[in-house]
Formats: sequence, C-alpha cells, structure tokens
Amino acid sequence: MIRLNAKSKYGSRQVTVDGRRFDSQGEALRFQELRYMALAGEIADLECQVPYELHAGGTGSEQVIGKYVADFRYFVQKTGQVVTEDFKGFDTPLSRWKRKHVSKEYGITVVVTRQGRRSRKPRAKRKG
Repeated sequence: MIRLNAKSKYGSRQVTVDGRRFDSQGEALRFQELRYMALAGEIADLECQVPYELHAGGTGSEQVIGKYVADFRYFVQKTGQVVTEDFKGFDTPLSRWKRKHVSKEYGITVVVTRQGRRSRKPRAKRKG
C-alpha cells in the first residue's frame, strides 16, 4: 500500500510503502524495483537506510564528525558484488561530499540512481 505524506525538503513528497517511509516517490519506486529483483533472485540481503559514521581521521578514528545514510544496500547474485545505492532527485554539494567521504573511509563506491530523468541533448543552433 502506498500513502503520500507531507512534502519534504526540495519539494518532494514523502511516501509510505508497506509501513516504510521514503523521502520521495522516486525512492519508493526504486525500493519496489529492488524488492522485485530480490523476489526474482537477482539480488539478496536488501537493506534500507544504511547508516555510516563519518570520522575526522578516517576509519578507526574516535572523532565522529557526522553520518551518511545510504538509501539501499544489496548483494548482486550474478557478480557477487555488494552495492550501496543512493537515490537522488536533487543532488547537493553536501551529499556529494558525504558520498566521497564514505568512499574514501570505507573503500566503497556509492551508486547514484535517478529515475525518470532524461539527459537533455543540446539543441542545434538556428541559422539566420
């Protein structure tokens, strides 16, 4: 069951799917896609809202300077790879910095997904 909630930051609407809250309708749709992939056996161990602590001196440092919460993490059966994924409708400099920090500190790459976004092709210049 999908339920629309109040608007969140950047104008997106929070959505509840089967009792789980998502910051946008796009993120909720991505969750449903991943859930179907899990049912089909393509992925396993699907997790939502996976927290990572950010440390000033890297992993092992005691000084926590913030946290990053990935939208999804799952295991791809075909490749044997663990994927950490973040759905973005609007990317900010802070979220890019946090993904870079997580990448350096934990040695992982965060995959950014955007649904329903078409890349714009440059228009041909008109003559005359």
